[in-house]
Amino acid sequence: VALAGDPLEELFSETCGRFLLAVRDEAALAGVKHRIIGTVGGDTLTIRLEGESIVIPPEELDAALSTTTRTMRY
Repeated sequence: VALAGDPLEELFSETCGRFLLAVRDEAALAGVKHRIIGTVGGDTLTIRLEGESIVIPPEELDAALSTTTRTMRY
């Protein structure tokens, strides 16, 4: 994901009327005011901002998704 501006605001700000969504088909966004901030694909999570990159490998993503907190949500 390449972001312009404050990365925390771009990725995590879900203020009134603002949400971070992932859709399989961009056509699902027809008629909805939106801005695409990135794409999903591959095994790693890569965030790019102002020439800097953060790369999170699959094993770290798996660990984050299997934490007790995550398990309790479902």
